[in-house]
Amino acid sequence: MGSVTKKPSPVVIIKKKRRILSHQDDAVQAVPDDIKPAPVMEFKTDSLPPEIPATVAGSPEQQKKTGRKKKKKKKNNRWNHEFIRHSLDCVKKTFPQLRAEEGGYHAFKIGISKDVMAFISASPECGLTVKEWSCAVRMITGGYKYLQRISVAGTPRYGLDGKVHGTVTEEEALYAQAKLEKHTQRYNARMKETEDARCNQSSTNCHTGQQFEGVGLGNGIIVR
Repeated sequence: MGSVTKKPSPVVIIKKKRRILSHQDDAVQAVPDDIKPAPVMEFKTDSLPPEIPATVAGSPEQQKKTGRKKKKKKKNNRWNHEFIRHSLDCVKKTFPQLRAEEGGYHAFKIGISKDVMAFISASPECGLTVKEWSCAVRMITGGYKYLQRISVAGTPRYGLDGKVHGTVTEEEALYAQAKLEKHTQRYNARMKETEDARCNQSSTNCHTGQQFEGVGLGNGIIVR
């Protein structure tokens, strides 16, 4: 009798499943073991071509560069001396009622610039522009004499109609006194610099005079 070959018994493969808990809805999903995650690709900046920068758009260096490009140069809107004098003359002619008898200007009422804007809009032929008023009022209110006037509490404030509209408060007077102190300090510093420059120049002249004392030129002949 021939040998009987036995058939191999079937092998049953059981695939285990892993459960992954989602953070959003806590749902359970089955993932087979034979599914492998996709390999993580590494990005190396050394492999970039030379024309592509390795900096990221959100990096601090790139932000600094973009910030420099966005910055615009500030225009120089400073007034020259001729325009300042012209603006002050226009204010004197247009609003003589704001002038004080003892010289200078009265203390202006709070909000007088709004009244001036309305006056210029209603009377464009008045001979005063908004730019000229802005220049003049800045020069007037920052002047030493005007600050002296409003450094006293209770000083009356005047409007465009020449009438009193309120007075200087204690807080405003203290602010004016502080501004006067800064004015005095700057003035003294400038005077000291001028005096030092004069002393240095005079000492240089004296030294030069002593060095060449008794030496003169006359008709090409050195006279001692």
